[in-house]
Amino acid sequence: MYRLIYLTSLFLYGCVSVAFASSVYDEMYAECLNEFGTINNGIVLECAGRVIDKADKDLSEKIETLRQTRLSEDFDRFLLSQRNWEQYMEVQCDLQGIYVGSPMFAYCPMQMLINRHGDIDLLLESLNY
Repeated sequence: MYRLIYLTSLFLYGCVSVAFASSVYDEMYAECLNEFGTINNGIVLECAGRVIDKADKDLSEKIETLRQTRLSEDFDRFLLSQRNWEQYMEVQCDLQGIYVGSPMFAYCPMQMLINRHGDIDLLLESLNY
């Protein structure tokens, strides 16, 4: 019973982490769009690029924090999963850029990076960091 409660709380924390990360980066994206006023493909690419730079830097810091936890025993496996996730993101976003529209070349990776923060936050929380 306690295990179920613990797992449920981890799941809910992951949802909150994604929501928090999402709100921070979504706010940054919205502020950028407002800065330019008129929205066009170039503005979407610029604003998504800014968020990608920040989210990527933040994600790298979280990954480094993971290295310092007891996950260090499985860190090579984690890095493999991270590389696989990056390959998936690249292909998926390329396909969206081709078939949905060119702004997806930047908007898709931005959204996927934001969501990845939730994955990493869940690991950090489950490791009691």
